[in-house]
Amino acid sequence: MASNLSSRDSKYETVSSRTSIIEVVITTAYCYDGDQVIAEYEDGTLKRKFIYGPGIDEPVIMIVKDAPDQYYFYHGACPGHRPRAEGEKDGTILKG
Repeated sequence: MASNLSSRDSKYETVSSRTSIIEVVITTAYCYDGDQVIAEYEDGTLKRKFIYGPGIDEPVIMIVKDAPDQYYFYHGACPGHRPRAEGEKDGTILKG
């Protein structure tokens, strides 16, 4: 499964003089193991990996491929709510 994200930005010199248009399209492809997304690729490059616990739809860790990689650890949520992720990169706490 894949989805496209498109962004378009116009630059203006004055109120009525457009000087350029920048358009970016990113294609995200999802890799599944059964019903669970285990990886996301953007334009063919691995961007995120997911590790699941024993339950259905129970992500435990999301690894964001970066330099260095970022690790998000999912915490349980109340029934009916999505779990939230917290992680760390270079000693900085990240929340999602």
